[in-house]
Amino acid sequence: MHSLAQDKSSIHSYKLTGKLASFCIATRAEDLPAATLESGRQLILDTIGVSLLASTHTIGRLISAQAAELGGHAQTAGVFGTGNLKVSPVFAAQANGTMANALDYDSGQHLPTHILPAVLAVAEEGGLSGRDALAAFIVAYEAAARLTKVIDAKRAEHQGPTYRGWWHVGLIGPVAAALAACRLKGADVEQAARAIGIATASSAGFRRSMGTMTKALHSGNAARAGIEAALLSMRGFTGDPEIIEAPLGFVAAIAMPNESDATPITERLGRSFVLEKSPGVKRYPAVTPAHGVITAALKLAAEGGYTLEDIEKVESDFRSFSLSRMKARDEEEAGFCAPYLIAASLVHGAFGPEQILPAAIADSRVRKLSERIVQIPKTAGEGNVVTLHLRGGKTLSARAHGERAFEPDYIARKFTHCALAALNVLAVDEINDIVAHLDQQSSIDRLMALARGA
Repeated sequence: MHSLAQDKSSIHSYKLTGKLASFCIATRAEDLPAATLESGRQLILDTIGVSLLASTHTIGRLISAQAAELGGHAQTAGVFGTGNLKVSPVFAAQANGTMANALDYDSGQHLPTHILPAVLAVAEEGGLSGRDALAAFIVAYEAAARLTKVIDAKRAEHQGPTYRGWWHVGLIGPVAAALAACRLKGADVEQAARAIGIATASSAGFRRSMGTMTKALHSGNAARAGIEAALLSMRGFTGDPEIIEAPLGFVAAIAMPNESDATPITERLGRSFVLEKSPGVKRYPAVTPAHGVITAALKLAAEGGYTLEDIEKVESDFRSFSLSRMKARDEEEAGFCAPYLIAASLVHGAFGPEQILPAAIADSRVRKLSERIVQIPKTAGEGNVVTLHLRGGKTLSARAHGERAFEPDYIARKFTHCALAALNVLAVDEINDIVAHLDQQSSIDRLMALARGA
């Protein structure tokens, strides 16, 4: 079994760019496993829901205003939660992608946050069917998931580009969105390979942006750049059709020697599909490594036996690699600030969309408690531990895993809770029904009209 790391001299022979292009263009919708259709529908529903919730936040209003101002004369693609706003597909995709990633409440891998906005914008403009949209989403998701594994081969060993600070959403996102757009627009394999080359001109982004609005813009920019790449390629604009594997190309530039592995594409692309197993959805609007300590704090809150005034100090072995913000001054920082997340969970006994609103962030009880939260080193075999040190020397401790939600009923309830922030209950129920039967829809026009709030 070969890998890019094992045989650098033959990187070019893998033809990774062509394999991704061929897979996304040639895979027939009728050949997609039934399990991928179900997972795809769940992720689409979840992503629309969290985007609608974000449309009511400051970041949603800002990016929607940007789309309205720059959206051009081709008013063919809708922006979530804006009423009747339709703009050009590239700006609709940018706005919707930014909202999808804004609250860090999406599926967690973040792949839907750039793939789905590109799919919906292109499919709406082209009058394409729900079946077309779902198939494009699934194949682009598969390609993106496998390409991510190529560059993240050493992530578990604390090595590789995304451990050094690159963010996979900004790197992989433009490629994934380009492949989805190419499929929907009827590109051939050669055009799709060139589009990958064009899309990588927009591949960028750093983990340091987490806790700012720019973090979410990675998804919006990826969706926009992917559509642009597809359009340019189909006009005849050139891009390197071997950009992923070539010397001085994508992998060679961002991955150090021995950090990458070609086999996720050469041996596992579509065999079986990643989405044959549901990836689940997030339970909390916060970065994934926070979910364990949130759950632990919620356990302590539920068990009780103390008052907030009793707490002298809170210790936790949270991961500051992702939880990089030590103060929560706004909605963006809150989801990446362990002291805030733990304190809010202890104070409110819950952590959901209400806990990332300005009123919750400004809560004096949460602010005072967060100042008493201290990070401690992780003990071997431990992790996600929250310990309360109470007056009189008593301690209470809990540990938990940040488990994802897989149950269809939970995913539907989460969608309803999120979407009702922007839409009425009739619209929310209809969207739920449309997405549940997405592959049977002759077009996505009604879905997009409802998601706009029209």
